[in-house]
Amino acid sequence: MNKKRGRVLALVFVAILILILPLIFAEDSRPDPERPNLVEATSFPEMEVHDLEDCAGFGACTPGVRYAYVFDYYRRCQKMSAGCTVRLYNNECGDDRACMGYKEGLIVTKDPHRVFIPEAIVAGSRDDETAYVWCKRVYMDDGNQYVCSNNQNWKRCSQEEVNKIAVAAGYIYICRMNDGNPGWENADADHDGYLNDGNDCSDNPSKDPTDIVCPTIDPDSLVGKTIPEIKANARTICSDKIFSRCSLCINPGATEVCGDKINNDCGGSTNANSEELTNVEGKTSDNCNDNQFACELTRPTARPGEPEPQNQDNIYHEKFSWMLDSAGKGYCCGYNGIEDNGKVLSDSDLQQHLCLNKNLVRGVGDISDANFWGAITNAETGDRTCQGDWCWINYN
Repeated sequence: MNKKRGRVLALVFVAILILILPLIFAEDSRPDPERPNLVEATSFPEMEVHDLEDCAGFGACTPGVRYAYVFDYYRRCQKMSAGCTVRLYNNECGDDRACMGYKEGLIVTKDPHRVFIPEAIVAGSRDDETAYVWCKRVYMDDGNQYVCSNNQNWKRCSQEEVNKIAVAAGYIYICRMNDGNPGWENADADHDGYLNDGNDCSDNPSKDPTDIVCPTIDPDSLVGKTIPEIKANARTICSDKIFSRCSLCINPGATEVCGDKINNDCGGSTNANSEELTNVEGKTSDNCNDNQFACELTRPTARPGEPEPQNQDNIYHEKFSWMLDSAGKGYCCGYNGIEDNGKVLSDSDLQQHLCLNKNLVRGVGDISDANFWGAITNAETGDRTCQGDWCWINYN
């Protein structure tokens, strides 16, 4: 009986593994939690590339430089200490084999091309080969492109993997068809972690404003980073709202800054359906009267399945007081400066409210009393219609 029970438990355990393992690997293939439909291209821990170099001219590329060969036909490469593992294959030179580690970000195509930059080779078959330069003419014979990604795997771009991505050397590549041929294209020119597939409404740093010096990111500083880490790096740089009009700081995860005449957060959507950069009256309006969160430096509640949004902002980086009037329109008390001091509006209950700045009021006897400033909006917390120095107070 015990043996039978043990067999049953073993079968149940195997069945559970069969069910959950695909889920585990599927999770690994989702590179960006904000975009669950975004999938990484197929991974290959090792790639065999072909060599067109003639068998006699090993030193022709760079005189005096040695080339590291491994002549064991049956030898399989071990994972290199750095870079992506390559088995170099040349059937015209006695079935030569060499195991090398190619630098992250290197793309191998169907067109023969030389790899002769010293930094392109980061590891060799033996410890003493790391300083040597490989300058053979290498190519892939399957018509596809492969890029060395940030996790030491080769990522394939083929007809079957169009719109899948790869992260490599600080770049986010997307597999696209061009004239019937698959190829990797840089889909994140400003290195903010958002793709130019309709997700990022501003991905061209060359169009940055000229009246400020916009920040840029050196891709080398992002080597090995994931998409969430690339996004976090950009958010840190963009915490200074003076850069709100710069490409790096305009994306669906950015802070909306009302008054700068730009759709900073592309509508705030994390899917590939963002609003246009010039759509200033979109989901998060650039008009502070229509954007309570930006007026008061607060943030909306996160939608189901989407990350917690950042506090929105305005061009003055100052808290103002917002109210909905009797006509159903908002007004940002204080945004227009001294012009707003003394403005009167009726709310939906036709209660009159006066927009005042605490520092611009004189001659009123009870202005030192906290109860004077603003109507209570939350009885539990005592919140009032005051934000910073600006308040809507009851007028009648």
